[in-house]
Amino acid sequence: MKLKIILVILIIAAAIIFYPLPKTNNTPLPSNFLIQQYRSGGFAGIHEYMIIFTNGSVEFSPNYDTIYTSQLSSEELTLITESITNKKYKKQRQSLLGKWAEPACCDLMYSGTRISRNGKTLYITPSRPVADILFKIEEEIRNKLINNQNTAQTPTDAAVT
Repeated sequence: MKLKIILVILIIAAAIIFYPLPKTNNTPLPSNFLIQQYRSGGFAGIHEYMIIFTNGSVEFSPNYDTIYTSQLSSEELTLITESITNKKYKKQRQSLLGKWAEPACCDLMYSGTRISRNGKTLYITPSRPVADILFKIEEEIRNKLINNQNTAQTPTDAAVT
């Protein structure tokens, strides 16, 4: 009898540890968000995000205090919207063992791409066309930042004696 109880307890414990549970997020995205991409962590303390809104406007923040804006073309907005709405998504699952096996170090970087669908926030891996547009937007804004920094550091002709 005691052996049966121990066996039942071991089976329940194994099920809890190894059974993959769905990843959930209780924080819904605002209704005007089409897609949100973020990166946070690491020794450098990175905190950046990009949000594409349902009207095609874009916010990009490469740090905590500065926000840069842009606007998608109607073709890009249509491509992203259709790609997100036409794709079927599965719940990502991860067992407790999988969570324990994640690397545990002081230099962890968290990143992800989230969408809102049917009132739920989903973590997704963007399809190739969407990933290309996200990369293009980020590259354009970073190039503007670099050009602005170079312009600010270049002395003007009037300052040269």
